[in-house]
Amino acid sequence: MEIPKFIFLILTLFSFGLSNCRNEKVDGATGGIELKDCDIPEGLLEYKKLENQESMINKVDYNHNGIMMTFYHIGLVRDIPTGYLGACDIPEDFKQDKLKIKFSGTVYVPKNIDVMNMSSVPVKLTKLEKITDNSQ
Repeated sequence: MEIPKFIFLILTLFSFGLSNCRNEKVDGATGGIELKDCDIPEGLLEYKKLENQESMINKVDYNHNGIMMTFYHIGLVRDIPTGYLGACDIPEDFKQDKLKIKFSGTVYVPKNIDVMNMSSVPVKLTKLEKITDNSQ
């Protein structure tokens, strides 16, 4: 029995988000924000380093066979294959739909990105801050 690609993607990103974070201070994090350090799963390659990118947190509610899951990703990032980034290290106080942020980090993609149907790719954050109307 073959697992549909979207279920495989959701499970992969969900397991990345839950199992690969450690509560450790990441060097270079600013503003006293405690970022979790992520272990990048095997099979992913470093794709690109991003510095001081402005974006927003998007909340995604997903219902599969009556099981509701909530994911938070970083939305619409230029020069990224999917345009969306999945981060295991988004602090709880940043998990707000439509929250404007500035971030830095490293993006990872699967070795076979050309054949993958993914809605977001993993990012390991090194810097994260909220953008307020006064800080732009």
